[in-house]
Amino acid sequence: MAADFAGTERILARVQRPGRYAGGEYGSVVKEGDGLLRVAVSYPDLYEIGMCNAAVRIIYRDLNRLDGVACERVFAPAPDLEAVLRDEGASLFSLETRRPLRSFDLIAFSIGFELTLTNLLAILDLGGVPLRAAERGESDPIVIAGGPAVSNPAPLGAFLDGVFIGEAEGWLTGMFTRLARMKRSGARREALRETLRGDSSIWFAGRTEPVRRAFWRGFGNAAETAAFPVPSMRVVQDHGTVEIMRGCPNACRFCHAASYYRPCRRKDPASIRQEASDLVRLAGYREITLSSLSSGDYPGIHGLVRGLNAAWAAEKVSFSLPSLRVDSLALGLLAEVAEVRKSGLTFAVETPRPEWQLDVRKQVPVDKVIAILREAKARGWKAAKFYFMVGLPPASGEDEAGPIVDFLREVRSATGMTLNVNVASFIPKPHTPYERAVQLGEQDALEAIQRVRNSLHGFGFKIGYHAPLLSLLEGLVSRGDERAGELVLAAYRRGARLDAWEEYLQADTWRSVIAEAPWDAAAETCRPRTSEERLPWADIALALSRSAVYEPAAEQADREVEHTRIVPAGIVDAPAGEPSRVLFRFAKRGRAVWISHLDLMSAFERSLVRAGYRAKFTEGFNPKPRLEFASPLALGAESTAEIASVELEAYDGAGGFAERMNRALPPGISVEEAAPMPAVPRGCRRPSLGSAYWGSEYRLSPDRIVLLPKDGPGLKTLRSESEGPVRIERLRTLAAGPGGEPVSYFEAFRSSSLS
Repeated sequence: MAADFAGTERILARVQRPGRYAGGEYGSVVKEGDGLLRVAVSYPDLYEIGMCNAAVRIIYRDLNRLDGVACERVFAPAPDLEAVLRDEGASLFSLETRRPLRSFDLIAFSIGFELTLTNLLAILDLGGVPLRAAERGESDPIVIAGGPAVSNPAPLGAFLDGVFIGEAEGWLTGMFTRLARMKRSGARREALRETLRGDSSIWFAGRTEPVRRAFWRGFGNAAETAAFPVPSMRVVQDHGTVEIMRGCPNACRFCHAASYYRPCRRKDPASIRQEASDLVRLAGYREITLSSLSSGDYPGIHGLVRGLNAAWAAEKVSFSLPSLRVDSLALGLLAEVAEVRKSGLTFAVETPRPEWQLDVRKQVPVDKVIAILREAKARGWKAAKFYFMVGLPPASGEDEAGPIVDFLREVRSATGMTLNVNVASFIPKPHTPYERAVQLGEQDALEAIQRVRNSLHGFGFKIGYHAPLLSLLEGLVSRGDERAGELVLAAYRRGARLDAWEEYLQADTWRSVIAEAPWDAAAETCRPRTSEERLPWADIALALSRSAVYEPAAEQADREVEHTRIVPAGIVDAPAGEPSRVLFRFAKRGRAVWISHLDLMSAFERSLVRAGYRAKFTEGFNPKPRLEFASPLALGAESTAEIASVELEAYDGAGGFAERMNRALPPGISVEEAAPMPAVPRGCRRPSLGSAYWGSEYRLSPDRIVLLPKDGPGLKTLRSESEGPVRIERLRTLAAGPGGEPVSYFEAFRSSSLS
């Protein structure tokens, strides 16, 4: 089924933040041709969340390496896009080729959070795919899911053709090479689905054999970058990420991720350094996160961060460690993580009393917290964040609010720092030692949280909390059976979407659905499970089994394709030349017209790094390149006349600058002209590009445009009498010449009015 680009452009013109759906990012992969196995991969949330998901990047990378497989992305639509799609009777489409979702052979969801399930249903529904697996026919896609949030797959059994349990690397290569070969040989949907269902790591409703977690033994054997595509708009975690350790050496009894990803595996330092280099040189990131469940427990973490800082600080590249345990945090690390810019300082204490900490196997002594914060304050930090939970089993119904308040008051009194505190209700997750424990009901959790909040409000504390209703819903899905899935479907049909977003959560809808259920959903979610009771996830085995262990790719029997790393043609060598401020004109066409001005600035920052240039930076807490634009362009407008300037440490001439930048910029953005700006005489200030802006010339099409009077003198609005949106193109951007007359910016600086 072919893509309707004109139709999708019309749709994008009607929604806010159209960059979420435009595609065309730097490093995206488009495959065309007959006989391809077409796969759509999705994290079922908005683009700015989905593009931060590591599993989506891994799946996208590994599948697009395979001959015969084309992998594209699709994310959850915001309410405005959903309304437009329904209004026009159009299908949700992929980012790469804008194909309707129903035209794919397979849709694969990565689910890291239980509160994305209504989004999953929305994606299928708007994509023209029947919600129930039993209602899909030969022309419909196969729908599968995987990820830590479906380690209890029972609630999703009615909607998915299969659920993958485990780590996708290794498994993807063998399975999808086989599926692509089958499709080329003429196999139909049912044969492909049965091949998937025959795998030992695939669960489906009605399966009688145990399901074994797929385990990737090759983690850490070699550097692998999963950086691409690089988002063209700002996302929630807008930085590069190197996974330095998978699993966790600790055994916190409440932690589902530690159970799901065990045993702990560490990446070789040389591989980490190579991946960090790729993220800078090939992707353009200047902020890199060294990610794991407990990064402070990586052996030699202090030396690793010190070495990375030594290699990259001169280029204003910073490194952060988001997951630090207090008992493994060396004070010397504070200096290293603040080398370029200070990241947040976070303490996941969970529970305050030493005996409770011992029971959950996570010790966070208050005296060590105080020592760390005193050192941090001396190094310039002014605030720290703390996470606590209420309802953990060791408390056994005792008051938890009081000890939390006492812990935080002691820290505040000893350090004088501002403490940002978040409190949530504990959820007994599947496959953890606490999986049979009781969960606090919504009201009990709210009362405990409010006691903490009321006791600490003000006085140097900022208190936030995870809504107990969301914890109840999360527990409903993570601990539930097929009845929980029916509640999710009922809530979706009443309008529930994007439940993890406070501004979109429809609390009354969920309360009504739960109240009207033919079973006591809240009580069933929160009650303890007896040791004799069979759990809905009993057939899912997370322990290692040889039949589900995948070795590095060279040892896989199904591997027939020599894979290469899919990376853009980046330029990583630094140019030679003299420092200069460079004026340049660039064009913005095609999909790039949906990049907002703020996002365009970020795109240029990263493109400069990819092109090998070192920009001069501002001073201060968060250094930024000295990059300036003359006049923002309206979203959706095309142009060949955008004007900007940048201060470079080395400039290699107009030809070199344009060539390097055009290889590094996202598709649709191109440098058309460049020239060095003359030095400013001592004692003089160069006017900014914006202050010298005189005006622009535009072309509007289609031709049938009428001017409508509007309230106020001289005000008019434009309306097109055709079906499509008005096409706007900027033809010239003009500066004020020496006499105030309009001239091109290049003429202006040559005549010294910009010098």
